[in-house]
Amino acid sequence: MKWNVNFEIAAIVVEAIFVLFFYAKKHLPTRQNRHFALSMEFIWLVLVMDVLSAYINTYWVRFPIALVQFINVIYFLLSAVVTISLFMYVLSVTRQIEIVRTPIFVVYLIPFIVAVFMALSTPFTGLVYRFDEVAGYVHGPVWIYQAVWNCFYIVLAGAYVGVYRRYLSRQQFFSMVFFFVIIALGVLLQIGFFNWVLLTNSMLCLAVIVIYLSMQNPDLYIDKRTGLFNREGFLEMVQENLDAGNRFSLVGVYFDNYNVMQSVYGDEKASLALSDAVGFIKKFSGGYLFRLSTDYFVALDLTCRDFPVFAQQLLRERFAGTWRADTDSIRFSISLVDIPPEHVGNDMKRILDILTYSQEEVQNTGSRQLVIDEDTILKIERDAAIEKALEKAIERRSVQIYMQPIYYPRTGRVAEAEVLARLFDDEVGFISPVEFINKAEKNGNMIELGRQIFEKICEFLGGNDIERLGIERICVNLSPMQCMRDELADELIEIAESYAVNMSKFSFEITEMTTSRNSAVIHHNMEKLIKAGAEFALDDYGMGNSNLVNLFRMPFRYVKLDKTLVWTYFENDSDVLPDVIETFRNQRVGIIVSGVETKAMAKRLIMMGCDGLQGYYFAKPVPARDFCTMIRELNVDNGYDL
Repeated sequence: MKWNVNFEIAAIVVEAIFVLFFYAKKHLPTRQNRHFALSMEFIWLVLVMDVLSAYINTYWVRFPIALVQFINVIYFLLSAVVTISLFMYVLSVTRQIEIVRTPIFVVYLIPFIVAVFMALSTPFTGLVYRFDEVAGYVHGPVWIYQAVWNCFYIVLAGAYVGVYRRYLSRQQFFSMVFFFVIIALGVLLQIGFFNWVLLTNSMLCLAVIVIYLSMQNPDLYIDKRTGLFNREGFLEMVQENLDAGNRFSLVGVYFDNYNVMQSVYGDEKASLALSDAVGFIKKFSGGYLFRLSTDYFVALDLTCRDFPVFAQQLLRERFAGTWRADTDSIRFSISLVDIPPEHVGNDMKRILDILTYSQEEVQNTGSRQLVIDEDTILKIERDAAIEKALEKAIERRSVQIYMQPIYYPRTGRVAEAEVLARLFDDEVGFISPVEFINKAEKNGNMIELGRQIFEKICEFLGGNDIERLGIERICVNLSPMQCMRDELADELIEIAESYAVNMSKFSFEITEMTTSRNSAVIHHNMEKLIKAGAEFALDDYGMGNSNLVNLFRMPFRYVKLDKTLVWTYFENDSDVLPDVIETFRNQRVGIIVSGVETKAMAKRLIMMGCDGLQGYYFAKPVPARDFCTMIRELNVDNGYDL
């Protein structure tokens, strides 16, 4: 029989190119990469042997029968090896490679062992093939079973991908599905339609190329600027060592002033100096170095070296000097983070939480050395628990709203109330607003959290006639993330209308930090909400460093002074409060002070000309369901003795 080998010859060339490219590039030393490389090599060999066996089987009478038998046996052996190597690759991708150490893997090997035995015995038994004096090469009685046993591993590999798809990204999962579809298509076309055309191994080559381009391309794991492994490479390498149970430490290197050097010397020169610096760190650390972000690098050290010695040498001996960038010398300032093996843990999320915490910590504190210890781990674990509790609360819509009265001396009554969010979790307990609001801002949950809080406020207002109690407006805090959305105003108006609540009942509070963001978007939202009847107040004044000129250009009716500004005045630590009040009064901006805790404070602040007072002296925040009862007692029955 004569076969068409054109597809296979082309596949040999293509496969060889991809094998060479793979080894020419820097790649992660992981088991997944090793199994993939072996699979590519075996596929190339089986392609060569397939073409060679097709030729020698066609003209078998020209060659010694021993050579013909040898070529065919090698081909069938390689076919079995290719299949088992691809199965091993799938096990590594799905993080199930440790199964090779279990008895079930011995069961998995039975078809492979049988295939090997049949290939070796065929020259004597004719099980897989034989040579007829007239017909030449003829399939043996169990030839089809060779294909069946090979398909067994493909089906088994597909089952592992399906069962353990949680360990695969969306792209990886669909790449593996496409991989199996291409192989199945090759087998179907070869056996069912074009049995004289060698297609199966050609399609296998195509399937592996798809995996190379989508999952195994070394460039996917390399940072283009420094040539180091990137964040994806770090995740792969760490997961590999976690799965293997290896003990390792992590050392974070944060370039404190990289952005400054970049702006001073330019991107090209800063990058040159950075490459030089990280090259030294990589050589010095003796481990694998990864670039997780623009200015944060992490070394994975399997030797777990003594961190204090490492830090001292790195910080004092080398980074005390400069790094060359063409004609300039650049001096980098770095901070080091030590994550010892005992605190690395065995969970990827925990490692990423530690790295995120450590980067924020060195940025905020300016610490040159940070060692992750037991106390740090407890903080990180609480932070993770808060994030989980917040996500659960948002899903269940269980964040509660509390309300705190704001007293107005001109009427002698409570005229407004600020809404405060409260979060209680069965496992964590009470979570302060500072903790979960900051977490919501960082993880992107603030938009949905703010929407739910405003809906609960509107639901409360729709069911209670607060005007009869003397309450004119409800103060609602808006986060920076909310204010940066173009559709914020439309969304709030739509929610209020759905509960038949007029926007004139709201005073929205934004912080100094919010005003420093995109002023065009903020102005747009403010103007739209003011047009609908709402008011705006500047919240927590005294916590930031806002430009007063810019603040006065914004349509604030009130400014709320932060409690720390008030307390420092009454503790005689600062006398700036009267000047601040006078400044805003001259600009005809109303003044509300928070943190009022005593009658003496209240009287003094009224004398200074404050329009509204808020604090524990008047009332602590109470759940919305108790608010009306409290206001009825304060405004109608008792009032305040001021």
